[in-house]
Amino acid sequence: MPNKLQTIFDTVVPSALFLFLRSWARGAASPGPFPFLGHALVLAALLTVGQSSEALGSPPAVGTAFQSVRISGQKLGTQYTSSGASLEYTIAFDPGTGLYHLWTFTGSSGLAKMSQVQHATSTDGISFTPTGFMSYATAPDFAAFGATGEPDYQFPRAALLSGTWKLLLWTPNAQSGNPYGSYNYNESANDLGASPSQLAATHQGPVSGGTFGQTTGWWGLLEGNLFAQYDNAGGIGRFSFTDGSPPVVPALPSATQGLVTGTGFVYGLTDPTNPLAVYPHNSARTIDLGGRLGTFYSLRHWSDGSRVNKQIYYVESTDGGSTWSSVAGLFANGNAVTVDGAPNAGNFSLPEMTIGPNGPVFYFSTTDSAGNVVVATNAAASVPVAPVPTLSRFMQTLLALALAGVALRIIARSSQA
Repeated sequence: MPNKLQTIFDTVVPSALFLFLRSWARGAASPGPFPFLGHALVLAALLTVGQSSEALGSPPAVGTAFQSVRISGQKLGTQYTSSGASLEYTIAFDPGTGLYHLWTFTGSSGLAKMSQVQHATSTDGISFTPTGFMSYATAPDFAAFGATGEPDYQFPRAALLSGTWKLLLWTPNAQSGNPYGSYNYNESANDLGASPSQLAATHQGPVSGGTFGQTTGWWGLLEGNLFAQYDNAGGIGRFSFTDGSPPVVPALPSATQGLVTGTGFVYGLTDPTNPLAVYPHNSARTIDLGGRLGTFYSLRHWSDGSRVNKQIYYVESTDGGSTWSSVAGLFANGNAVTVDGAPNAGNFSLPEMTIGPNGPVFYFSTTDSAGNVVVATNAAASVPVAPVPTLSRFMQTLLALALAGVALRIIARSSQA
């Protein structure tokens, strides 16, 4: 539910319900000019409890029929870049222009410099047209952050923060020495200004604080918080985020949640030799779904980083990421998922989601029937998602008191009889 509607719901309904219960408790035969209003309010509250408890933790329906994303007429993935570099991608919808924006890598591997990040736009979220390659507005001083030159980047994510677009990147752990300085095993940020079409990025530098050496990629940047895969938890970490050059977070996350428990696997950092050892993959998305945050992620084998299964996992939070629901899978049967009308032929990974003109639009990677590793989307079938009212803690408490009051009133009347 949009925040304004939720506020009205949480304000008007409890107040009206309180007035009804007070009148009824005092013994009024017909409380107020509308004798059935209070009964309707109680019934509505009860129905809402049923709806909200059913909705909590339930992933958005994404369907089973997907189309491959294309850029310049080729399928994004191994058809567009034989190395598979373009599977390093992020997509965001800009409501101001009505365009979907894609940033994708084009190098010979999964690592890239800024000049190898290609930008493209689309009106339907499926077929993209390139606009150019990214660059720096001014040459960054990488040495100021201890790097010997421009670091390698992975796992891009786009985000809109307070009216400003960001291109967010991650740098892996250097295998020899430390040419990356503070970028090593850490997130970094680039400011695109008011337009996601901006090709010249203002480099802000690596995040300063507790993400260094502990996190493996941006998952989301919203509500003044950075969300990322946090190694110590085997799941998601929330850091209070201060935008700047460089961006700053505290030494420790304000909240964490493991994301392997409930999947049937074990976290590899705590049990690395277990054949079921996995880790939540670096490329995931935490997004505001309206009244709740949703996180979409996949798992990889601890031993070799390969894809685990035909599933994308989901958790959600109704308190800004302080706590998260139990893990749920998006697909009841991954084998039933089709790409371009044919059965998929590979495990799932690299989920992405954006809010399009008609609601959430979902992307993920699999293999098509021809053996191409692709990015697939349900953009063509995206439909508005009807918001489900949720009860604030105040409303839940009031409803509990209301039910107790109803019971006491019934007992009192029975004793009078």
